Amino acid sequence: MDRRLTGLIGLARRAGRVVVGTTRVDEAARGGTLALLLVQRGGKQTAVRRLSPKARAAPRLELPRTAGLAGMFGRSNLAVAGVTDSGFAVRILAAAGEPAPPPPLQRDPH
Repeated sequence: MDRRLTGLIGLARRAGRVVVGTTRVDEAARGGTLALLLVQRGGKQTAVRRLSPKARAAPRLELPRTAGLAGMFGRSNLAVAGVTDSGFAVRILAAAGEPAPPPPLQRDPH
């Protein structure tokens, strides 16, 4: 995996803009702050299935198995994480060569 990509994910983590594990990802989705779902390719797909529909509907980036999502976050086993900052999400997707997600729909206050 590209060093720029891992560097951006690490920077987002150090900035406190990443949540790890299914529970925290679901909480971020329910709170409306989940900007990007990070999924370990070849990881436990049961973890992805356990996510709420709102979390599964978030823009997703599947990381190659060699990326070691668990290792990035100092865990022995980790299948999902979430980026809670849209700016980091756009930069991470760009570093991975993926298109940026569309902006969220704004509710009309009237």
